[in-house]
Amino acid sequence: MTNYLAKLLFIYTFMISTASAVGNYDKFYDRVGFGHSASMNVSSVEIAIYARKDSDVATISSISRKVMSALPEFYGYSENKCKNLSLLILEAPESVINDRDVMSFLSWHKWGDIRILGVYDSLASPHGTGTIFLSRDRGTRELEITVVHELVHYWQDTRCLNISEREADRFVEFFMNKPS
Repeated sequence: MTNYLAKLLFIYTFMISTASAVGNYDKFYDRVGFGHSASMNVSSVEIAIYARKDSDVATISSISRKVMSALPEFYGYSENKCKNLSLLILEAPESVINDRDVMSFLSWHKWGDIRILGVYDSLASPHGTGTIFLSRDRGTRELEITVVHELVHYWQDTRCLNISEREADRFVEFFMNKPS
């Protein structure tokens, strides 16, 4: 019962801090209804997940645990954190993630204004939090790949490494071909 109350308090605190994030995500929250959520602590990172389907919460949770365990192997270390950020993962329709008005806090020009399936943000996110926005609209396999890719950016950010698409893609290849 205590663990359940702690999780509820964490989710409530996360939502309150997210809601007070200077309105950066207001349009996003206005457009997306989350029916399912979970919170967990993985490798000393508090992670809150919000999705439209319970099965997506389960998929994101499972992949996140595995990725956070594999990242130290890929990089050769796990410490050397320069930022201590909790992580918020928000699953939403692809159309919302690609709506330039809703997601106006992102630097779309950095990606050549292309359509995306996911993005990591720690600039407009609530203080002390990194946020991953992603979509499951193209199926579970694409959702898994997107989670893996965006978690690399979280890792890079919290270790003050250059945010590298090439390195994220290399890790996706490493991770997806790794024996379970």
